[in-house]
Amino acid sequence: MGVLKVAMEKTAKIVFIFLFILGASGFIHSVKATEDSREYAVKAAFIYNFAKFVSWPEESKTEPFIIGVLGEDPFGDIWNEIRSKTVRGRPITVKQCGDDLDLASQCHVLFIDHLDREKLKKAINQFQGKPVLTIGDFPLFAETGGMIAFYDSENKIRFAINLESCRKAGLVVSSNLLKLAKIVE
Repeated sequence: MGVLKVAMEKTAKIVFIFLFILGASGFIHSVKATEDSREYAVKAAFIYNFAKFVSWPEESKTEPFIIGVLGEDPFGDIWNEIRSKTVRGRPITVKQCGDDLDLASQCHVLFIDHLDREKLKKAINQFQGKPVLTIGDFPLFAETGGMIAFYDSENKIRFAINLESCRKAGLVVSSNLLKLAKIVE
């Protein structure tokens, strides 16, 4: 019976990974990306999928579902595809927050672009314990309190999750998403 259970768990994981990648690849193919923007098309697809596999506290389930960018927006027109989708039946709005932390605090998901050390520290401190899923793509983002960090491994985009930061914010990450992530403390 134990062997059957392990086989079923492996099959479920493979199916989940396939569906996760299929959703991302369908999104990527629908975006006419140049070579330079393909990386951000992949990251946008991941961000959309993260939103589907994270649960927010009841009081933060307002409409619309807001994805924001703090700092420069490297995604550009890629967000157009995201705006036509929903997260748990809620329409998506994308906000360019610039350096405005108050505007960023209204978001459910916040991609933090490369900020100088002081601004990054201030942003991470601002969102500690608040139900804003923070995502970044620079070294040690998750280790310094960010929730999800993109990183490259063997020319593929991977992600790490800081579970403690998510828990402090009242966010619940699906076990299916955790199976695909590197967990950092």
